[in-house]
Amino acid sequence: MQRFGFVNTQVMPIRSDPERLKLMIENPQLLMDTERRLRLMDNVIHRKLQVIEDLKRASQLLTMSYSA
Repeated sequence: MQRFGFVNTQVMPIRSDPERLKLMIENPQLLMDTERRLRLMDNVIHRKLQVIEDLKRASQLLTMSYSA
C-alpha cells in the first residue's frame, strides 16, 4: 500500500469484491466516504502534476538563461 500525504492510494475494484459492493449498497455513508477519498486522491494527483509542470517550466527557463 502506498501513501501520498494523508491519502490512502490503495484502490480495489468494487465489482471484483461482491461483499464490498453489497456493503456500499447497504451503507450509503461508506459510498460517500469512498467518493470523498477518491476526490482527495484526485486533488493530490492534480497538485503533483502541477508541480511537475512548474518544474518543467523552471528547467526550460534555466536552460534558456544559460544558453543566452
